[in-house]
This record gives sequence, C-alpha cells and structure tokens, in this order.
Amino acid sequence: MALDSVSAMAICEVPALNMPCLSLCASHPLRIEEIFGRPRQELYDRADTRIDSAHPQDRYGVLNVLEKSMQRVVTVMEYRLRRPDGSVRWIHARSFRVEDSQGKLCRIVGIAEDITDRKRALEEMEAAKAAAKAANRAKCEFLASGIWSQV
Repeated sequence: MALDSVSAMAICEVPALNMPCLSLCASHPLRIEEIFGRPRQELYDRADTRIDSAHPQDRYGVLNVLEKSMQRVVTVMEYRLRRPDGSVRWIHARSFRVEDSQGKLCRIVGIAEDITDRKRALEEMEAAKAAAKAANRAKCEFLASGIWSQV
C-alpha cells in the first residue's frame, strides 16, 4: 500500500451531536482534502461533514461501524464517499480504540485508504470476464448448430 494513498483519522465524542464523529489528526492532510474534496479546515471545523459525506446507501453502515468502534471492536469496512462535486470515491477504512492507562476511551484511530482505482479495475475485469463468457457461449452455440460445416 502506497503511503500517499492513506489518510489517518481519529474519532472523538461530540456531545452536541450525541454520537461519535471524525476528528482529523492526519499525517497526510493534503490527501484528506483530495479524498473528501473539501478544504481541510472544513473537515476540522465540522466533524459531521465526514459522516455526512458517506454515500446515502452506506451511511447507516458507517454509523454502525463507528458505534462498534466505541465498543472495543476493531473494525474494517469499505464504503462510498460522495464528494461535493458529486463524484464518488471508494474508501477502505480500519479503526481501533485507544485507551488511557485506566482503560478509558481516549479516541478511536482509523486509517482510510482510497481504493477507487482498485474498485474500477475490478469492475472492468468483471465486465471483460462477462463479455468473454458471452462470446464463448455464442461460439459454442454456433459450432453446435452445425451451420459452420455447411460453409
């Protein structure tokens, strides 16, 4: 995994929202802006922006994973992120809990990797595989029909 494809994030509790939300502590802040398609400061100022950025069909799963993270569960998930320009990025995210010496939650740290190119390559490979199967089926049907021997 290339280092420039990874952005680190931490999750903190925001009482006003009464739910965990993301608070950035990235070592690659420009990559975060590229992934989210938003200025870094906006991501810092409005933690809910990162949750709201999850694709509507994936948002429940993202919130579910955040809840599990709060319960000492190491999580791994893939989800879509909708950027302000309407484009969609695929994210592979992992998270784990960080506790103090008394076992109290300090934060939940996560690593988000943009896997959009990998997802697109897999989709293209599946489409090519389906096309090859269809061509092979058509060839077999042609040969089985006996028409080729009359040519």
